[in-house]
Amino acid sequence: MSRGGTRYGAGRPGWHAKTGALPSIDLRRITRAKLMDCTLYWRWPSGGEPTATATTSMHDGFMRFEYARGGKHATEDVQIARTGCTYGGSRPWFRCPCCRRRCAVLYVGERLACRECYRLRYPSQSEDAGTRVWDRKRKLAKRLGCEAHEWDEAEKPRGMHWSTFERIRGELSDLDAWLDAQLVFLVARSRPGWLPLP
Repeated sequence: MSRGGTRYGAGRPGWHAKTGALPSIDLRRITRAKLMDCTLYWRWPSGGEPTATATTSMHDGFMRFEYARGGKHATEDVQIARTGCTYGGSRPWFRCPCCRRRCAVLYVGERLACRECYRLRYPSQSEDAGTRVWDRKRKLAKRLGCEAHEWDEAEKPRGMHWSTFERIRGELSDLDAWLDAQLVFLVARSRPGWLPLP
């Protein structure tokens, strides 16, 4: 029987490259701005100098990318796939040149590819549970028009249903309870024999 040990691919990797590490082109932004049929120029500066540049234009169902990164220039035609929408019309997607998956964002590295091909992770995927809870609190409090630490004093925003208001307050209360429990746990772990007052 294997005893385990250090080997390539063993266990969960402690670090992944994030989506912000590479220049990207988001087809959703192009579509929302109604610029699909336009020639677009892209530039990603870093420290005053461009790390990458690209020009995109549409040709017969393909988007042509002429891009430069790290002194290398390339031209690549990326197929645009479409899926139907519930209420009519269609939604465009890039067809990843490497794996042929549909994707909304392509990343400019050694070549054009999707997030899966570059094994990129979203920054939120590396956050711990406490950070995710605080992020959730901030988002819910913003819906009530207040800061995360002031939610219990917030009044119902105009136009919001009372049921929605109460549901948000209930979730915020649950999140506060979770954070309090974590604090008690951390203090108890750092001070053996310590118990909170009833």
